[in-house]
Amino acid sequence: VEYFGVSERHVGDPLAAHGAFNSALAREPENGDAMLGCVQSLLALHRFGSAEQCAHTATIHRAGLRAQTLEAVASNDGQVETRRDEIIELLRTHLVERPGDTRARDRLAKHLLGAARFTDAGEVAPTSGPLRELVDWATLTAAGQHQAAYRLKKEISARSARPSRFAPTSDLVRYIQCLNYSTGPANALEALRSSRPRRMSLNEQRLRHKLAVDLQLASGNVGHLVDHRSTYRTPTSRAELAFRAAIEGRNVLVVGPSPHHRPTELDRRWADVVVTTQSPPLAGPEHSRITYVTDGTVRTNDAFYRSTLDGDPQQLLVLRPSVLRHHAPSALDHSAVRVMPTEDSTTLMGTHFAIQRILYDVLAYSPSSVRLAGIDFFLGDESHVAGYRVDSDTSVVPPSFNYSHDVAYDFWYTKTLLEHGLVDSVPAIRGILDGSLEAYLTALRWRPVPST
Repeated sequence: VEYFGVSERHVGDPLAAHGAFNSALAREPENGDAMLGCVQSLLALHRFGSAEQCAHTATIHRAGLRAQTLEAVASNDGQVETRRDEIIELLRTHLVERPGDTRARDRLAKHLLGAARFTDAGEVAPTSGPLRELVDWATLTAAGQHQAAYRLKKEISARSARPSRFAPTSDLVRYIQCLNYSTGPANALEALRSSRPRRMSLNEQRLRHKLAVDLQLASGNVGHLVDHRSTYRTPTSRAELAFRAAIEGRNVLVVGPSPHHRPTELDRRWADVVVTTQSPPLAGPEHSRITYVTDGTVRTNDAFYRSTLDGDPQQLLVLRPSVLRHHAPSALDHSAVRVMPTEDSTTLMGTHFAIQRILYDVLAYSPSSVRLAGIDFFLGDESHVAGYRVDSDTSVVPPSFNYSHDVAYDFWYTKTLLEHGLVDSVPAIRGILDGSLEAYLTALRWRPVPST
């Protein structure tokens, strides 16, 4: 019966799988695999309360089951950060019981990274492989050793081997990303075009095409990005039309969250539309106003939309598709809430900051011109959360804030857009981007963050 449950789960019938696993548990209450299957099928059915109760009453592997359940529940509710310590302790307990569970050990290392506990993550992570490389790179970045972090990532990327034509598409994507990082977009694009993969599904073909489009943007060619945008369907069609009307053929002022290099009054007069990460936006009644929700922990429900939009007919909110893990139907019911048709550039290595995501999205809609202000690439005296978060938190970002972000690639990407005339900026930002990447990494000074 247990194996019947496994079969049902794999063919996409979690309800039948749950019934089969329950039958197995009735016969063998100590069957750990059946208990795990029962929990997983309940999670697939979004019956999170029942899954938690089932995991809590387990007689074996209880900590592991509770950790897995809590991860799924917290991810669904957007509460991973607030419940991370609890997940960590459950995983530690589970590994005492089952020290050979390498998947649980890897998950623990990733959660320790998320908690900025770099020394602990280094002790848990394997001695080699992608996770070890991620821990080493994140640790260097958090400690402010950006030149060393950049060299390490280039070395890792250069070691990537071309996959066979029968390998999964994900292997090709990773190889092209690494080639782009180590040798540049021109070489990566040539390698992509020369690859001869096996027969691909429609989604795999679209992903391959998107890789090519993103590499062309990284080379300064935006035309393919504009053409490619029309191939995506959007779940928020009314807001999509409003966004296109606000951007197409107009002067767009993109204002970042930094207290440095703010737009002048002349910049505001020049702009037709103000795009920002702040709420309310820094715009007047003569502007269209677009706010990107960049805080992934926001509970994007009806109350959030009402309070943020505040009945302003000129304002649009923009969400990344990944934010819709939480309360997706709420977003689809609001004509002033737009979901980006695609997350952002496939080839941008690391999780780049909000401004780079915004530039990628805006450029796909053929603006007349784009001007950048309010971003200092972390070279200012202080970096603030205000503007990245919708609650306008004014606290100072800790030095470890960017440990998961590739500041070197963010700088290079924005510099490329500026050099090819795809964006402009206020003079202070141009002064930063006119310098070399090496000069930028040398100037970027962060005090080391102690391990907690």
